[in-house]
Amino acid sequence: MEQTNDRQVACRRYEAEWEGYLDRSERAASTQGDAALAAHLKSCAACRQKLEDAVLAGQLLRESLEPAAEPGGAFAARVMALIREEGLRQQFWRPLEILAARMALVAATVLVVLGFYLFELAPAANRAQANLQGDGEASLAPASQPTSKDEILLTLAGSGHGR
Repeated sequence: MEQTNDRQVACRRYEAEWEGYLDRSERAASTQGDAALAAHLKSCAACRQKLEDAVLAGQLLRESLEPAAEPGGAFAARVMALIREEGLRQQFWRPLEILAARMALVAATVLVVLGFYLFELAPAANRAQANLQGDGEASLAPASQPTSKDEILLTLAGSGHGR
């Protein structure tokens, strides 16, 4: 059992050196540490298998990092056709977008002017009548005396007594 633990400790120590070993072996440089690792690999099948897996993984990575082939002429033609199609689509919808924006601006302006008219420029009788209908207590209080003939006529017309 103790021999298994010693082997595992040695394997862990050599696993840390594999990357350097692989780099040096590609450059054909050999050191004393490489000799110890090579001796360990001869005696340990598990480490040999792990090292072979690491070499295979490195080869697969290098192959996958190779630049892709240049796209053909059909690819460029297809991309340019899609760009032209998108440009035509934008040319079709752009006038409608401008029209919708202008209509929204006109509608907002009309609402502002109408609101200003209703709350600031409406005849005094309409405001007085709105105040009377809005306040329950104001309808019970005596009305103020009209100051002109126009106010008398508007009050009569608003209350329905002029008929």
